[in-house]
Amino acid sequence: MRVKAVFLDLDGTLLDYEGAAWADTVADVCAALGYGRPDLDTEALCTSYTDICYAFFAALEGPAGQVPVRQPDGFGIWRELWRQALTKCGQSDAAVADEAVRHYVASRTARYQLFADGLPAIADLRARVDRLALITNGPADTQQHKIDVVGLARHFDAIVISGAAGVAKPDPAIFELAAAQLDLPLSAIWHVGDSLQADVAGALNAHLGGAVWLNRPGVRTTAAQDRARPHFEIASLAELAPLLASGVGRADA
Repeated sequence: MRVKAVFLDLDGTLLDYEGAAWADTVADVCAALGYGRPDLDTEALCTSYTDICYAFFAALEGPAGQVPVRQPDGFGIWRELWRQALTKCGQSDAAVADEAVRHYVASRTARYQLFADGLPAIADLRARVDRLALITNGPADTQQHKIDVVGLARHFDAIVISGAAGVAKPDPAIFELAAAQLDLPLSAIWHVGDSLQADVAGALNAHLGGAVWLNRPGVRTTAAQDRARPHFEIASLAELAPLLASGVGRADA
């Protein structure tokens, strides 16, 4: 069976906003909140917010990497985490938390960008497959905001966000939902993403025609991670269309 569609992940696959960009965003917010507040230790606030975020999202995913099928709104999560960090640093005024999240959204938005290989890869895929879908885990509002900021929606025939769908990767149901929207069999679809746990394991769980791991940094897998062994591994999205064009670019390969 010919590969008729490709599913793509968002964060870390198409959207380049992680690590240093996020840390710079947090630093920007703390610096902005420090103006006119000499009693606010901005370095302590940065540390507090970072620690609270890591703890929150680690607990949210749980030991198996599962995200909840229904998540609170993302903007509300951000405000609550800033409120907790500010309270810990002696700033309990709700208005300060509101100010923090406004700065946070603005700073994140300014830093959202696509990886350089993203749009060219989408254009190449359009010439080779019939349909494209975007599948992403996260709250519906903040994930949709990312998609809107970088202008991705017009490039896809379907967009499935776990917070809206009520199911998240690696549950096969989210892939089944996207396939149903495209009216295509799972065996005719490949999925591409940067997470072995969510993307590759999910594609394998759903018995898609291809599970493609985008391993940009070239990391080595652990024995546990090898349980989610991709059909293909690539270091750039630029490798995807040639892979499809080669002899292996078939769902029954």
